[in-house]
Amino acid sequence: MENEEEVVKERRREEEKKKKKKRRRRRRRRRKKKEEEEEEEEEEEEEKRREEEEEDKKKEKEEKKEEREERRRRRRRRRRRRKKEEREEEEEEEKKKKKKKKKKEGRRRRRRVGGCYCYIYIVARYHARAIYTVEVSLRQQQDGSHTRYGQTLAITVGLFIFLWTPFQELLEIVCY
Repeated sequence: MENEEEVVKERRREEEKKKKKKRRRRRRRRRKKKEEEEEEEEEEEEEKRREEEEEDKKKEKEEKKEEREERRRRRRRRRRRRKKEEREEEEEEEKKKKKKKKKKEGRRRRRRVGGCYCYIYIVARYHARAIYTVEVSLRQQQDGSHTRYGQTLAITVGLFIFLWTPFQELLEIVCY
């Protein structure tokens, strides 16, 4: 009897041992599974982070490129504007120069005083006063040749009116 009981006890012990082993194995497996799942999740999270970082870097690069392009565009626009302004200024200066030349040349009037011709140029007008330059060209009656004098006189309107009548004397003074 005792032997049978001992045999039964031993069987139970062995069965319990087996059960314990199984439990341990299950626990280990579960732990391993959990750990593996956690590791996988961590790896996935890390991959996501990496992808996000890469996307962020790409975005930053694109933004930098866009900023550079915008700067280049602005610079080009500024250069174009400057060039246009410079061209316009140069054109205006050329126009002014042409106008000035025209003003210097002015309107040419030819008047005959005695045996002499005088060319009168209106140079500039300041309100009521117009300034005339008088260029004298003389014809000597003996030769028939012209002698031109580069002497010019700046005359206002009033003086011109005053001087016109005794202009022959002035010409004679210049001539002789």
